[in-house]
Amino acid sequence: MATSPYFEHLLTKAIEERIHSHPDPALAAVERIDEDAFTSLAQQYARSLLRLAFSETGTLERSRELLSRLQNLIAEYIPDWQPDELIGSDSGKHELLRALFSPQDTSKNQVKERVHNEVPVLGFTLPGLFTGTNSALSLVDELKREIQSASEINLIISFIRWSGLKLLLPSLEQAVQRGAPVKVLTTVYLGATENRCIQEFSRIGAQLKISFNTFRGRLHAKSWIFQRDNNFNVNGSYDGNLGTAYVGSSNVSRDALQDGAEWNIKITQREVPGVYSELRESFSALWEDPEFEMYSESDNERVKEALAAAPYIKDSLRLSDLPADLRRQVLDYYKNRKNRSYSETVEESIGSLVRPFAFQEEILERIRSERKVHNRFRNLVVVPTGAGKTMIAAFDYKRICDEANSQPRLLFIAHREELLFQARRSFRQVLGGYNSFGEIWKADVEPSKWQHVFASIQTIHRRRDELLQRWPDLDWFEYVVIDEAHHGAAESYRFVVDQIKAKWLLGLTATPERMDLSDISQDFEGRFAAEMRLAEGIRKGLLSPFHYFGIGDDTPDLSSVRWNGKYVLNDLERKLVNEPYADAVISSVKKITADYRQVRAIGFCASIVQSEFMARHFSQHGLQSISLSSVSPQVDRERVKQMLTDGDIQYVFTVDLFNEGVDIPAVDTVLFLRPTESLTIFLQQLGRGLRNFPGKDVLTVVDFVGNAHQSYDFTHKFRAMLGCTSTQVRGEIENDFPSLPTDCAIVLDESSQNRILQHIEMQIPKTRSRLLDLINQYDNITLPTFLHDSGFDPEFLIYKAGLWYQIQEELANPEYFPSKMETIFKEFILNAVLQLNSISVCQRWKDAITASLHTQTLSNDGTWLCYEILRNRKGSQSPWKRPEDLWAWLFSNSKRIQELMFWLSYQEDRIEVMEEPMSDLTLPGAAVLKHFAAYTWPGIKWAFRQSDWEKSPVEQGGVNQIKDNEGKIILRYLMITVHKKENLFSSETMYQDWALNRDVFQWDSPNSWTPSKGQGKTFLQQIERGVPLYVFVRETKQDEYRRALPFIFMGPVHIVPDSAKGEYPFSLRLHLEKTMPVSEFRRLCMPVAG
Repeated sequence: MATSPYFEHLLTKAIEERIHSHPDPALAAVERIDEDAFTSLAQQYARSLLRLAFSETGTLERSRELLSRLQNLIAEYIPDWQPDELIGSDSGKHELLRALFSPQDTSKNQVKERVHNEVPVLGFTLPGLFTGTNSALSLVDELKREIQSASEINLIISFIRWSGLKLLLPSLEQAVQRGAPVKVLTTVYLGATENRCIQEFSRIGAQLKISFNTFRGRLHAKSWIFQRDNNFNVNGSYDGNLGTAYVGSSNVSRDALQDGAEWNIKITQREVPGVYSELRESFSALWEDPEFEMYSESDNERVKEALAAAPYIKDSLRLSDLPADLRRQVLDYYKNRKNRSYSETVEESIGSLVRPFAFQEEILERIRSERKVHNRFRNLVVVPTGAGKTMIAAFDYKRICDEANSQPRLLFIAHREELLFQARRSFRQVLGGYNSFGEIWKADVEPSKWQHVFASIQTIHRRRDELLQRWPDLDWFEYVVIDEAHHGAAESYRFVVDQIKAKWLLGLTATPERMDLSDISQDFEGRFAAEMRLAEGIRKGLLSPFHYFGIGDDTPDLSSVRWNGKYVLNDLERKLVNEPYADAVISSVKKITADYRQVRAIGFCASIVQSEFMARHFSQHGLQSISLSSVSPQVDRERVKQMLTDGDIQYVFTVDLFNEGVDIPAVDTVLFLRPTESLTIFLQQLGRGLRNFPGKDVLTVVDFVGNAHQSYDFTHKFRAMLGCTSTQVRGEIENDFPSLPTDCAIVLDESSQNRILQHIEMQIPKTRSRLLDLINQYDNITLPTFLHDSGFDPEFLIYKAGLWYQIQEELANPEYFPSKMETIFKEFILNAVLQLNSISVCQRWKDAITASLHTQTLSNDGTWLCYEILRNRKGSQSPWKRPEDLWAWLFSNSKRIQELMFWLSYQEDRIEVMEEPMSDLTLPGAAVLKHFAAYTWPGIKWAFRQSDWEKSPVEQGGVNQIKDNEGKIILRYLMITVHKKENLFSSETMYQDWALNRDVFQWDSPNSWTPSKGQGKTFLQQIERGVPLYVFVRETKQDEYRRALPFIFMGPVHIVPDSAKGEYPFSLRLHLEKTMPVSEFRRLCMPVAG
């Protein structure tokens, strides 16, 4: 058996000496750890020492002596705690306390019987494994005892069958009757849950939440979580940590609970308190997830219909979201059309959702921010196919209608007639007028009212002169939607984009480039209002996961192929059309796919010649294949689509025919047999296989990378798949793609990985000198132009090379070296300005600079700006004695001021948050702080008038306070980092701090706090007496550039009554004054599946 070289042990002197004294010393991998990690590892080390010590005592007397000495030692470290003597120390007959029953409901004769019936065989502190084959340990019997002894029962289960529930229902009903809440999370996925179980849970008074997500099995968890609360506190030692949980493979059915070979593990709060706590919080997070809806008896028909339809429904439409009459029609219709795709029979017949998903709400929020914050009304939305683009437009339009209390004149434009009818149905559903809203305008149909028109672009283009005659100013339509906005380069679309004057223009697309490869955003004020790329679509279950394989071996060498902005086709064709390459493709597909004879694949080729050659070659090897191209008759295209779906052929080779507008959800394999220069083309071709389909668990993508031309850009593929920037791609490849969505994979053979990294190194310099050389190649280029042309993040540029005026100075003068002041200023731009998310702060700082240009005075906001700059100094010594000195230095170089103003405007343009003023402007900090804006630590100190020029502000997390001049506490505020550093953290040292929903935040107190005494009690009493409590939150402590992230001001909060739970630490639920934006909630909530 091979030995492992890995350890996780605190480095001791003995270990270090042993390593160095070995004749052949090992290469030790040693990592510096922080205080929290040390605490975690020290606890583990202490436990191992305790196990060793007790195993070596030999006698009961020695064990008692060791325990006594340990208690005396520990007493030195725990205030108000005294060692206690065990009963039976003299006689050696020790006893275990099992329960404390009330004489009011239990007689003395019933004590033993209750313990036997209600205490699990394994007790409350020992873990265990249930395999379904151990007759001595029955899972059903243990669950009954757990239920009967619990003060709260939480059950999360994929599906529930009556055969299993009837075994446990009496115990669950008794639990509810004695006041123990029973909470159940389940799903209608696959229709496996039986409706009677839902009704029985409702009958006994259990709280039940159901996911009606029928298109993807998001919930696979099976877990019982039992909480036990008691108030038995002796000598300061709280003994309420008797929670237990069962996690494993068993759903609630007789086979799963009794007969099947199911594995379930029992964990205990006493043994692994951190893991137990994470389980409880994970359940709480899912319980608050809007996908799970609270069940009531009025939902019974809806549940029955959803369970009946679930086995048939596989696409993104939620049947439960449709009106009742439509649900019945769809159910009856679809049952008779099982062999057709759900998209064809349902989605195109009646539209989609009637309320937005959470990700759609976030997109709608961003659109609103663009209009309200930036006054931009030409908005582009980029979302993947299947994300409901039309529904987003409908919901956006409805919000405008609600705000205006009217229905603005609407023009919806699409390039296919069937999309017009689908869009109209979607708008009708959202607006509540299913049969009355909207008119169609196409070749043979003419509107009569011209109020709300769904028009084909072809008709508009042909009859644009009539539009000009009818409305010379082209300002009739107030709200215009352009579907598939990446067609904007076409002449037919230019008329709409350039001449129609709408108050609101909304563009919808799944691709970020126009078809002529130019920037699509130029038609929409130079930016995307909102975008959700592939990675997020996959995480949300809207698209199929993918496994991408980059193949470099046995692929053509394309480095010498002529390049003219892209590969010269004739030269490329000669490299790709040959038998060795075709053989290599077959060999790779055979290795990668489960059965290369049973796939449904599309192979994208460089030319018709290559497409026809590959089809012939595959057919000669016994693989049913065909070639399709733009010259193929339409009837052949439709026939081939059906043949591929039915499995009559396995491979379709094409050029760009299936890029767009062709829906074949059955495709499970995509072959890139040519290099793809365009991000748009890559996304479209990849998207042909990303639609969900029955039986398709994952899309297999095989990309034959080859040795590319030096100008070829590899990063666009990885940016598309990962949702990252160009400068982040290298790190993703080198670290095995940590940002990939769950269930996705990218596998690069050694050859392809090396080639890709070499190309990225040429295009994205890794060293500062290489970056300066690249900049020097440009002739008199401006900063905005360089950022646009290079595609570099501004953070990457400044982090690597410095500010633009500093770079230009260095390139002009090789002897130039930035001063300490210049370095501080650069760090300020990187750390503070480029992390601003407050429009008001940007404007205040810009106004302070502008005013000083005219008056030569330092305003209050200018002084704040000086403090923010100063905080970036290293060490305590400031190079400026006063703010006035820093301000004078700042204005001593016009290029410095110009660049500061540029970056403030640049960042202002990126801000998405809609900050809101505090309701009570008399509260501390209200003049500066705005809800949901982010502030650095110096900014927070400035808001509270605690800035000190002489002292470098040291960030203070946790619990803070503000006192008045008399020393009275007038404010408490919490500084919370949600996602702590996970490396080397045990779950027992990680705080459970996160948003439970958009109105409630959960916070764990410091580890030494308890609500019953000391600082914890004082804190609760202060808040109860009316001392305001603020919350500042950030997602993580640092980003990839090692910048300390600012804190989002969540505003004043109120403690939810009776929410204080636990001891050392205890948890609190904090209710926000204002509902947090969807975007903030998604960053700050506990991660849940999907």
